[in-house]
Order: sequence, then structure tokens, then C-alpha cells
Amino acid sequence: MKSKLPIKLREEFEVIAQKGAKVKAGEKIARSKKTAKEEKIPISEILSINSSNIPKYLTRRIGSKVKRGEVIAKKDNFIKSIKIVSPFDGTISSIDLKKGILILESQVQDEEYTLAPIEGVITEILESEIILSVEGDLVSGTKGQGKTLYGEVIIFNVNQLDIFDFASEVSGKVVMAPLFTEGALSKLYALDAVGVISTQFYPQFPAIVVVEKDLYHKLAAVKPGKLILLGSQASIIIPKS
Repeated sequence: MKSKLPIKLREEFEVIAQKGAKVKAGEKIARSKKTAKEEKIPISEILSINSSNIPKYLTRRIGSKVKRGEVIAKKDNFIKSIKIVSPFDGTISSIDLKKGILILESQVQDEEYTLAPIEGVITEILESEIILSVEGDLVSGTKGQGKTLYGEVIIFNVNQLDIFDFASEVSGKVVMAPLFTEGALSKLYALDAVGVISTQFYPQFPAIVVVEKDLYHKLAAVKPGKLILLGSQASIIIPKS
């Protein structure tokens, strides 16, 4: 069975995969770039000089790359030396001799990538998300919250999970239990458990899907090794093994 997996994109991300492409788990499908930041530094005002004389006081030329904290202009006199330093790593792009300002631009770099969490086919590319068609069964819950995530599952065969029932084995995993104590939820969060599946809604946990009791027991009997938790859509996808 094929299920649709929406992958949310932040506003500054651009899609680099093509519609209809088959992607593997971990493959890059979108990327983010740090936008070029521009800083206008009022050189003539700070140094109390005529705008047309700015080039005389620069320590670096137009087009030069500078490091954060590096001196880019200075004025020496008998009393003191006034220095202007770069607020970030960047390039001196230009000087406006009429306004008396220096334009400093930050460097544009790839910031991070969005990776396909699981193998699938990109069926749609929307403004803020990519729809990935994956082989697996879709399970609808009654309530949920949080981002979409893909991870290993650990199931606890207890009526209510307590703080003493687990240790660091929950780190990075989706945890299944019918009910949770408040202490257990706090400990799960502290140990970096990524999500929770339960029969009761706990708003204090960032990523959770609630299912009916009968459905919970069916899920527990299946013992999925990994699953996709779609918190905001209150649903789960169990990938085909």
C-alpha cells in the first residue's frame, strides 16, 4: 500500500529534487542558504571625516574579504585612534561617497539540507512541502501534535510507563505505551526520545500521536521496527519492510 508522506519545508528552503524522482533514505531533496546580509556602516560619521575622503582611511580595499572583528577603517590623531571593525565575515562591496557609508556584505553559504527520511517517490512539490509516496500502511489516530519524524520504535508492555521503567535506551526513539506518568514524560524528554504513541493525549510532549485502545494493541502486536510519526496530522505510517 502506498501512503503520502508530507515533508514540511521552512520558508528559506529551495527544492533540489525533481517531481517524479525516486529518492533513497538520506538523499538530499531541499537545501537552505544563508541569505546575504548587508550592513551599511556610516564611516564619515563615525570618523568625523568628509565623505569624499573615506578611501584614505580604509585599511582594506573594495572587494576585499574581511573577518569578523578585523579593522576595516581607522583614524589616528594626537589624542586617540578611532577604529571601525567588521561586525561579521564578509566582503567590502562598495562605498557611497555621497552618503559617507561603506557597504559590507556577508558571505552566502549552504546552511543545511532536508533529507528524505525514507525511500519513496516525489509525487508533488508544493510551496511549503514535498509529498513523498512511500510503501507502507497509514494508521489514523484521534489526536496529535508536533513535526513529522521517522525513527525506531520501542514498546513497553506496561499499563502506564513510569520513570523507573526505562533508561537511556529511549534516546532517539519513538516510545509506545498505553499511558505515561508525568515523571516518565519529563524523563523521556530529557533523554531525547523523539516521539510518543499513546492512548491519551499529553500536550507537554512535543511530538505525539494518540490512538484508540484497540488500535494501540494491534500496533503493539505488529511490533514495527521503525515508523513515521506525523504528529500534526495525528497519523502514523508503518513502512513496508
